[in-house]
Order: sequence, then C-alpha cells, then structure tokens
Amino acid sequence: MKMIEVSTTDRWMAPPDVNLGYELFKPVNQGLVQICRGMISRNGPSHDWTHVVEVALAGVEIAKRLKLDVLPFLLAALCHDIFSDTDRPEHHLLAGNWVRENLGAFESKALVEVVARMCEQHRASYKGEYSGIMEEAFASADRGLVGIDRDARMYERAVKYAIERNGCSIVRACEISAQHIREKFGKGGYAKWPALYVRLFGDELEAMQDRIASRPYASHVLDVLCNARLLNRKEIPTDDPGCYVPRKGAKVIPFKKEQKDA
Repeated sequence: MKMIEVSTTDRWMAPPDVNLGYELFKPVNQGLVQICRGMISRNGPSHDWTHVVEVALAGVEIAKRLKLDVLPFLLAALCHDIFSDTDRPEHHLLAGNWVRENLGAFESKALVEVVARMCEQHRASYKGEYSGIMEEAFASADRGLVGIDRDARMYERAVKYAIERNGCSIVRACEISAQHIREKFGKGGYAKWPALYVRLFGDELEAMQDRIASRPYASHVLDVLCNARLLNRKEIPTDDPGCYVPRKGAKVIPFKKEQKDA
C-alpha cells in the first residue's frame, strides 16, 4: 500500500497567518517584534510563530494569575526560540546571550537580565534550579496550558517535527510522535514540570498524562488530529490498520538523540 508522503511545502506545514499575535504583542516595541519574527521564520513548523504566540498566551495567563508583570513574558516568548533552528541543543543559551547583547536597545538593563534568564531556563530538559518566580513561571508557560482541547496541538507539533527531521509519511510520523510524547510528557517522562506548573495545573496535567498512556499507538494520534480537523481522514490509509498500529513485537524507531531536546 502506498503511503502518503508529506513535504514541508504541504498545506498542513504552511507558515502561520502573518496577522497572528498582532494584538497580543502590541505592548512590545514593534521593531523588536519584526527582528524576532524574522529569526523565528527560519525555524521548522514545531517551533514557529504559532508556538511563540501560544507560549505568550500561556505566559499572560500565568502572569495574571500570579499578579506578575506581563511584559517580560511577551519578551521572553519572542526571544526564547530564535536560535531553535541554528543550534537546537544550545538554543536557550544562545537566546540568553542575544537578549543581553541586543534587548538593551529597547528595554531597561534590569529587565534585560530577567528576560535572558527566562530564555535560558525555559526548556523541558532543564535540570537546574530556577533563579526566581519569573524564570519558573516562563518555563511553565513554555509547557503550554493543558486540557483535552489542547492535546491535538501537542501531537500536531510532534508530528510536524518528526516529518521535518525524518522526511517520513504522516503515519510514520505519528508512530514516532506517540513514543516521543510518552517518553517526554507521560508519567515518569524526562520533561521537567516546574513545581509552580504542578501547583497551577496539577489536576489537568495528571489527566493529560492519563490520556497519553491510553494512546500508545499511531492510530490514536491520528484519531486526535483528525477529530480536531487538523488532518483529513480521507487522506490517511486505513485499509491496513497494521501499517500504523505496531503489531505485537514490532519495534518503533525512536526519535534521534538530538530530538529529545525538542
């Protein structure tokens, strides 16, 4: 059976709407917004402008709950992934250095240092202690707000990343993503959940991890994406379920080592 191959020019991998986030980032210097957006445009579809907007929205929500200033979250959202496509393993450190060297043209020195640390400590694989509430709150924002209505976006990003890195079919990407999501965000996964995040969203997080455990195969990932109308079920081969539900004893090739830093 012929598998459907998807390239980065496919409709599903198209760049985000140019107006996305326009109102959200109005409080930020628009020259800075354009600089960061230009740098982000080099990234793949899993760390694109849509991701930046989602992190900013989560940051604003968390900042309001904690009665924190919103501006640092908008700035960190803009800057945290600007080197994601340049050097993924070190992109957080590169972003922090860039902020220290360039953000001073737009913001105060004290704010620049806070935003730099927010960028440096945002990753799910970060193992150190957070410098303060701002850094921990932004790391929480980068995890995204959780809920059953957000599951599809989590799987969409993972599948697009797998397609981008491996040049594989949607079905194969769903196999890779199902395993990746379990290993990263499932119970006992390697992603670090800030204590603040657990305090704010603990019940929702536990429910999400239960859903992840109940969706171990590509077929479940496809169901989530199709039900959210992110994929057209008619475009997915279904006459041989074995092609995307691993048979007993079948091995699923895991993400490449560097992909654990996604």
